[in-house]
Amino acid sequence: MASWMTDWAEKGGNLLNSLDSRVANFLQTADSAVVHPLAIPPRKLTSPRTVEITKPGIASPIAPQGASSRQCVADTTDVQLFEFLNNPAPMEQAISSLNASLPAPSSQQPLQPQSQVSVSNTSTDAATENRLLHQEVASLNQEIAELVKRNKRAESEAQLRNEEIDSLRRQVHAWKTRLDEMKTALQRSNSTSYSDTGKVKDLEVQVEKLTKTLTVTQKALEESENKASEALKLADLSSGRVEQLQQDIARLTRSLATYKEKATAILSDKEKVISDLRDQLNASGGDADGMSSQYVDENLRREYEQLREETISLRQEAEQRLMAASEMEERASEEHASLRRTINLLNQQLQLEKQLVTDSDAQIIELQRRLTAAEEAAKRKEATTASQLQSAEEEVARLRQCLSSEAPPNMLCSSISAQSPSEQPQPRADVEARVFELEARIRQLNDSLLTKQDSLEAALVQNHALKIRLERLEAECDAHLLETGSTRSPAFPGGYAQLPQNSPSKPPHGFARLHLIDTSLPTWLRGGVSAVDDWMIRLVAMLRRRPLIRLLLILYLGVFHVWLLCTLIFFAPPLSSPHAPPPPPLPPRLP
Repeated sequence: MASWMTDWAEKGGNLLNSLDSRVANFLQTADSAVVHPLAIPPRKLTSPRTVEITKPGIASPIAPQGASSRQCVADTTDVQLFEFLNNPAPMEQAISSLNASLPAPSSQQPLQPQSQVSVSNTSTDAATENRLLHQEVASLNQEIAELVKRNKRAESEAQLRNEEIDSLRRQVHAWKTRLDEMKTALQRSNSTSYSDTGKVKDLEVQVEKLTKTLTVTQKALEESENKASEALKLADLSSGRVEQLQQDIARLTRSLATYKEKATAILSDKEKVISDLRDQLNASGGDADGMSSQYVDENLRREYEQLREETISLRQEAEQRLMAASEMEERASEEHASLRRTINLLNQQLQLEKQLVTDSDAQIIELQRRLTAAEEAAKRKEATTASQLQSAEEEVARLRQCLSSEAPPNMLCSSISAQSPSEQPQPRADVEARVFELEARIRQLNDSLLTKQDSLEAALVQNHALKIRLERLEAECDAHLLETGSTRSPAFPGGYAQLPQNSPSKPPHGFARLHLIDTSLPTWLRGGVSAVDDWMIRLVAMLRRRPLIRLLLILYLGVFHVWLLCTLIFFAPPLSSPHAPPPPPLPPRLP
């Protein structure tokens, strides 16, 4: 605006300079006979230039770069120009000086009528020109007043625009701060989500460990079931042995009864013979006969004593066998009862362990379901927060684009004037509401993350409690097995079936060993055979507990036998070639 005023001031100065030059020319040519009227060139009125409201720091295309520093000087020149144009005194002084400078008519040389007419014409032309100049100056004053009003209006509008720009900048700054806060909140949520993922991974590892422990416990349960089945088999064997012993005892009792009957019959027959011989001796009489009868009586007495001793020994042997059979029955019954008790205890432990396994499986499934639900909820919330942040960033980018777009001032003025002051703060209120909603959602996410962390900690505590419970149950099971193994007494010291006993030198194998009575092995081979049996039992137990080693052993044996079979089938020994060296000659035989 100041540059436009300086242009008008320069135009006014040029006009006054041209007026002064014309008046001087008129005074110089006053002596001429004919004074031509002044030709006033038509002045081209230019339309006022549009004032563009530029941003601070950007130079205007109309004003020079130093226009801001010379604004006060331009204002003073504008005021002086207005006073000069509104004051008609300088123009009247110029006209009066022009009239005074004209030469007065002398009496000696009277002027001609043509010179008088020319002077009058020039005076009328000057008056008309002066009138035209006054009219032009008045129009210029009006235009300048309108321009001043427009300048003030433009300044006020520029101030409004600057205020709006400042408010928009403040909004952008606030949005930037909010965006930074939201980014930090997103980073925190990401860090918490990372920590949650780490905890979830830890939980998965713990679940895997629990599954491994469950598999181990299941294997232990299978082994205990196998042991229980073997104990049942042992009980059946012991019951069979008891029945066999009872049958042997019955057979022995029957044989003893028959032997007693036979002995009594033989004794009765011998007594009859002795009585008959006595009767014959009494009837015949005589010394020689007496001597022979005494000899016969002594023989019979000796035989009778021998038979009596044999019967006594047989009775003692039968009683001993009956005592041994009764002892064997008692031991077999005790062993059978102990086996039944151990089987009942093992069944109870199996039921308890199965119940614990089912409970732990259900808890693991519930924990996995909770983990999957928590992961899905976290993913959904993270996606919603990311979409909200993206929408907020798009809104901020749109506001920045609106601020940075260079629209023409008239369109800016029209758009701003079209908006009422009640409508202008609406987008800001909407943006603030959105920001508050985002903050509330972020708080909800943080609360949900905290609750999930609490639930995860509770799940970890439950898993730890389950681990401790499983360890206690395993320890109790081992203790029961050790107690039952230590309380078992050797069933039959004479070589009958015995249960495996726990000792520090020989750990229990979990299988039964049968030492038969009527074995055909000599005593010096039984130690080696028992050692081989123990080693084979340990090997089989190890292979049953480790399926990978069992599979590798089976594969090795299969590949080895296939290779051996292929070598036996397809291998051909090298034939003797004709070019081979002859065998060495045999040494000569000695005669």
